[in-house]
Amino acid sequence: HHIGSLMPDEGQKPVFAQLYIYNTDHENSNQLCVMCDLNAEILQNLQNMLDTYNSYIQNFHQVRDLLQNNADSADISMRIYCDRSNDAHRYNALTASDVAAIMVGDGYEVEPSNQDIVLNLCDGTLQRISELHPSYDPLQYVLLFPNGDDGWHLDVPLTDNFRLNTQRDMVTPMQFYSYRLQIRPSNWLQRAGHLYQQYVVDQYSKIEQHRLNYLKFNQSSIRLDLYKGVADAIHADDRDAGNIEQNIGCRIILSSSFIDSSRQMYQLYQDVMAIVSYFGKPDIFVTFICNPKWQEVTRELLPYETAVDRPDLTAHVFHMKL
Repeated sequence: HHIGSLMPDEGQKPVFAQLYIYNTDHENSNQLCVMCDLNAEILQNLQNMLDTYNSYIQNFHQVRDLLQNNADSADISMRIYCDRSNDAHRYNALTASDVAAIMVGDGYEVEPSNQDIVLNLCDGTLQRISELHPSYDPLQYVLLFPNGDDGWHLDVPLTDNFRLNTQRDMVTPMQFYSYRLQIRPSNWLQRAGHLYQQYVVDQYSKIEQHRLNYLKFNQSSIRLDLYKGVADAIHADDRDAGNIEQNIGCRIILSSSFIDSSRQMYQLYQDVMAIVSYFGKPDIFVTFICNPKWQEVTRELLPYETAVDRPDLTAHVFHMKL
């Protein structure tokens, strides 16, 4: 995901987060200009709620107030913090000062961090938000997290009960989002329709990227095990080792524990061939798929929902029937 500057370029209309700073007296009309088919009354109610409770929007409004009081100031910027380690065990709602700082001037008094998001007043550029940043989720899915709740980041600690069974001290993205997607009466994520579908896919991509990053930065231990078996050496086909065109660049090896990697698929193939050689050729090939019209799925859906809206539910039912 990306985020732009605090103010639009000259002659451009405000979009996205710029709507909270530029001409906020006509904030709703500005949003209706972007998407004209919105209900104005619902939009106003949502805006009032976000203005009251969302810590990020409160920071944008602070920038607005600074500009109104000092219209000639051109060196205002906002730094959205990445580090949550100093406050990792606090579970009350984040305040505006917890998530960001408004800087007037060069901002050298603020300790820099390479993961912080620094938004300048008007530079016309887009800045990528790292998937490791705690603000990744609340900045992208404002309506899903109206209070500005943090998403997963590297400093989410495991509780003491879980630490007894693992050598890790921090929560993995898989654990974090498995917990967040659990079906609970108070969990409104599952009721967000298409936005929920996007959220699930987005977090799955984050989990996969985290796994890939782990393999990328632990290649030394993986490479030692690359040619562990004779079958792996055959599969690698060392006869092509002299082909320069195929060996240019840095080669990243995926271990057999990575789902759908070539090593995993080839090991599964070896297992299947071993079974066939022992028991003989199979007589029938059976596949098992999920039916979205199963009673266990349909009876849990709300009146306006379809199975497509609840990938978490269909996945639970499918694994229950396996």
